[in-house]
Amino acid sequence: MPRRPRWRSAAGRRQLRRLEKRLAETQDELLAPLSPEERQRFTELLARLLDHHSRRTGSS
Repeated sequence: MPRRPRWRSAAGRRQLRRLEKRLAETQDELLAPLSPEERQRFTELLARLLDHHSRRTGSS
């Protein structure tokens, strides 16, 4: 029988919410010097780099 993804259980959803909250806090701290527009652009550029290198190496 296949295992259910962790996030589908109540405990998994709680853990996911905690991790999402911590991620948001960390991003806010890291990106504090940037304006909202700069944050958006920075995120877009990082995604573009990741996409390029993922395709090059065959990673997902």
